[in-house]
Amino acid sequence: MMWKHALRGILGASVAVALASGIAFAGDKDADKKADKNTPKMDAESQAMMAEMAKYAEPGPEHKVLDATVGKWKMVSKSWYAPGEPTISEGTSESQWILGGRFLLYKGNGSMMGQPFEGMEVIGYDRKAKEYTAYWIDNMGTAMYPMTNGKYDPATKTLTFKANWPNPMGQGTIPYTMTTKVLSNDSHVFTMSTVKDGKEWTEMEITYTRVQ
Repeated sequence: MMWKHALRGILGASVAVALASGIAFAGDKDADKKADKNTPKMDAESQAMMAEMAKYAEPGPEHKVLDATVGKWKMVSKSWYAPGEPTISEGTSESQWILGGRFLLYKGNGSMMGQPFEGMEVIGYDRKAKEYTAYWIDNMGTAMYPMTNGKYDPATKTLTFKANWPNPMGQGTIPYTMTTKVLSNDSHVFTMSTVKDGKEWTEMEITYTRVQ
């Protein structure tokens, strides 16, 4: 974590000097020389760090595959709490790019087990680690649920996450597989499944239909 603090210091000093230089140029040409004296001198290690970070700073083509999920949506959710017919509910959601197209912010509203449900997710692609990552939070608990090692299959237009989340009913964790399959620019399907009694069990399926 030390390199993050060092990087923040370098960036903070650089921004401050850049602002000072710009103001000085507008009002006093001689101030440029003064600003130069205050410019932080970065050693070779710091320069290499900055160059390495810059390579992964901009969003890439991996982010573009998420464009199909951007917008406002009607949700139809099917939940299986036990064998048999699912419980069906409806809701709405909205997804938008934030931080210059580096992350996708999702907000959903609906119902779960007869109670109002609200959830949020931030998803992005780590260009250095070469994987999709995300965090999920909702009003049904106080935990933040991480998702890492996400993979996108262009042949099926499917994004897949596998995660081990805490067991709400006891100790240990529960394995989950979560997929988002793009059917078209106006429709995609999210599926969440786990393993029960040695067999794959679909807990939830949400169909999204574009509203805007």
